[in-house]
Amino acid sequence: MLRLAAKPGNSRKASYSIVGAVVIGILSLSYFNQRGLWSNIATVAAQSSALADKVSKPAVPETTAQPQEDVEQLRRTIKKQRAEIDRLRSKVARLEDRLQPEAIRDRLTQEESRGQSLHAELFAIAERESSLQARLDEVNEQLRPANIEALPIYGSTRPEEVRESARRRLSNEAGRIQSQLDLLNQNKNRIQSSLSASDLMTLNLQGQLQNAASRP
Repeated sequence: MLRLAAKPGNSRKASYSIVGAVVIGILSLSYFNQRGLWSNIATVAAQSSALADKVSKPAVPETTAQPQEDVEQLRRTIKKQRAEIDRLRSKVARLEDRLQPEAIRDRLTQEESRGQSLHAELFAIAERESSLQARLDEVNEQLRPANIEALPIYGSTRPEEVRESARRRLSNEAGRIQSQLDLLNQNKNRIQSSLSASDLMTLNLQGQLQNAASRP
């Protein structure tokens, strides 16, 4: 009895070859049987088995190396891309050099406008402060004891109460005015600090603009 053992993991090509070998063996047996040559059965079976063992061996996969021309093409592409990146970087650098003076000039204009606004705020505070201080001086003058005593009292049976009421009213007004003056003074200090920083920034930007304009 003819027996062909197939090893697990053989490729499809090996399987087809084994089947072909078996078919050839069967056809050969039929041919020799018809002619009465049973003595050659063993020979044919041995040949079929040897062929099956030969084709059943695992085929070694062919390794395909990347052609040298593909590698060279890849290198040329990378070199070309690097050259394009360098060109774009140089273009951006030139554009930045051209736009830098304009950017500095815009910042300088904004800073100068900010300085003008701060000066205007200081001027408004000074006017308000002057007005409040003048009124405070008037109130303090009216609060002097001599002036309180000299208040005209017409038809009042309690002049001391009238004078005390006037003193409280003037004292409260003086307190409100002083609070407003204190607040204005705080705002003035804050604005003066901001103005000093703005003046320093303006000088710095003017220097940057001069340096940028002097470059070729």
